[in-house]
Amino acid sequence: MRSRFILLFACAAMSLPACRQHNTPMLMPKGSPNLFQNGLQQTAYVNILHTPGQSSLNFNKIALLRQITVPAGATVHIGDSLMETDKAYLLDWHSADYTYSNYVMRLPQNYQPFRHYPLEADSTVLLGGDPDLYRLYCLNGNGKATHWQSVNAYNAAGVSVWDTLMSKKYHSVYMDIVGQFYDTARLYPDQLPALLLKSDFTNTHFRPEKGSFTISAGDYILTNDLRPQAPLYSGSSDSLYLMRMKPGIGSANVELPYFLLVKTQTVPLK
Repeated sequence: MRSRFILLFACAAMSLPACRQHNTPMLMPKGSPNLFQNGLQQTAYVNILHTPGQSSLNFNKIALLRQITVPAGATVHIGDSLMETDKAYLLDWHSADYTYSNYVMRLPQNYQPFRHYPLEADSTVLLGGDPDLYRLYCLNGNGKATHWQSVNAYNAAGVSVWDTLMSKKYHSVYMDIVGQFYDTARLYPDQLPALLLKSDFTNTHFRPEKGSFTISAGDYILTNDLRPQAPLYSGSSDSLYLMRMKPGIGSANVELPYFLLVKTQTVPLK
């Protein structure tokens, strides 16, 4: 039920009438998407990702196998020689300016993991869709992951309460190319970092007319725009706001304060 609460908050309390909902398929089909058709008016880049030395995918050890350049309006075909039979791969693509990508728009034909079988029929990946800001914020464009650190906190009036929080104010957030989110503030001291938050992007919303978006991960919400809930907005791809939802429906169930996160590191995709 928590995802329902978050969705209601994102659309009602934060006044997001133009919400677009995205689903992440988790099937593992056979075959290879070997044809890439670029419907954009700019160059696109397709990354074939894998886990080195393993036939299955380990999302914590994802690496770049190959990058394919697809000029605007072109269709590019790749052969079978690079990929191993019955090994799992993942497709990731983005436009040259990073505003078009499948980081959120994970449709079956252009993102889902697949196992390579060279005798299976080729499939076509269409590079297109609607622009958004997620990749610029969450992956810094061409990164594999980003690290974020809390530097301030605010009440509902947008007034800083950072100096009143003592040790509870420190959040270290990590987000990566497969939609995993960590927050070390919720770990016990004797534990190794564990996956605490998982965004499947089913509660992800973008308002292009305002340049604002939200990402729901567990009971957390990451956003660049808290208006009208609070007079807080980030126009920089290096800062976001973090808040937590309590059980219930509506803005009264937001757990204050709102934390301001700044991007401290980008892990390169290689």
